[in-house]
Amino acid sequence: MTKGTVTPAEWKMYHDRITGLPVRQLTDYMAHSHHLYFTENGWYDDWRRLLFVSDRGNSTNLFSIHLDNGEITQLTDYKNNDQLEVCLHPEGTYAYLRQGRAVLSLDLSSLREQLLYECPAGYNIGNLSCTAEGLSVLTCIQEDLSGRLDLVLATDMSAIES
Repeated sequence: MTKGTVTPAEWKMYHDRITGLPVRQLTDYMAHSHHLYFTENGWYDDWRRLLFVSDRGNSTNLFSIHLDNGEITQLTDYKNNDQLEVCLHPEGTYAYLRQGRAVLSLDLSSLREQLLYECPAGYNIGNLSCTAEGLSVLTCIQEDLSGRLDLVLATDMSAIES
């Protein structure tokens, strides 16, 4: 799949087994799909479309789902990507992406991307957020100390040597 590809609806309806309430599952692809960070709004196009991130085709990319018909549009085309941070401009015309060490803007109509910032080597970019009036994109950069700190990130304590 490539940027701009539109695929048919995957959604399905079922009833919650405990409450009996109807549930509409929006995606059904054999991959991880998730909404934007919980403090970020993903709704745009007058609440008809919702942004989501999905690990389809062995790479993490940005998609939108049209809530009128369920069609899914691929908005980015990153190869061998395993992480994507996204926030939405308040007017819903642009999404801002952290991809690697870069912050990009994505025009949601033309799907044109523009580099806004690239952090220096040896640093990583944090979460993104857009100010309420849409004039600024906020983030932080952190020094990458992973090569200088001797850390054991295993949960199995037997992996730690005494």
